[in-house]
Amino acid sequence: MNELPADLAATPPGIHVTHEAARRRLREGPGADRSWRIGADGEIAVAAVLDRLVHESVLDRALGRSPQWRVLHAVPLGASGGRMRDIDHLVLGPPGVITINTHHHPRGRVVVEGDSVLVGGRSVEHVTSARAEGARAGEALSAALGHPVPVRSFVALVGALLWQRRSPRGVSVCTAADLVAALRVLPPAWGRSEVAAAFAVARLPGTWMAG
Repeated sequence: MNELPADLAATPPGIHVTHEAARRRLREGPGADRSWRIGADGEIAVAAVLDRLVHESVLDRALGRSPQWRVLHAVPLGASGGRMRDIDHLVLGPPGVITINTHHHPRGRVVVEGDSVLVGGRSVEHVTSARAEGARAGEALSAALGHPVPVRSFVALVGALLWQRRSPRGVSVCTAADLVAALRVLPPAWGRSEVAAAFAVARLPGTWMAG
């Protein structure tokens, strides 16, 4: 298992999936890493989209203000089955905390009917996973900050065509191309000080690995 950085802000997107891809290739041979590398590519693509949120504005720089939005990638939740589980992307900003579960389906057709998600006609657990990650983030950050922290959960689709017939309960599903716009229209709940305080504890591995 690779050591975690002392500051999760230094963690590159898709790193745990990339490590798993290398492990699969080493143990099982060429081709065994393909789905994992596709997954890592999806996380890297979403990270590039989220970069648009965190660029410091000229006004912020002039006033010495902290950014309105902060993003962490591959937030570790502990090992399971020999590999690290993680939250693909954790966004902190005016709406509060958002977890993003990324799935890369090149040229895939994704149909969302409430909690039911079909990819090419095959049922997947995208919504269930996203909801569980949101709950875990809420528990961890609430414990670290000493007060309840509501969390919104997103599923971000890369390379897929999306048909959303009915939205899931408590989880938003969108394509990576629409992700930033979907985040920016969420109602504000936090100012810069709340974002900074949450980011300060969210970037610590102990916040997530405790217990």
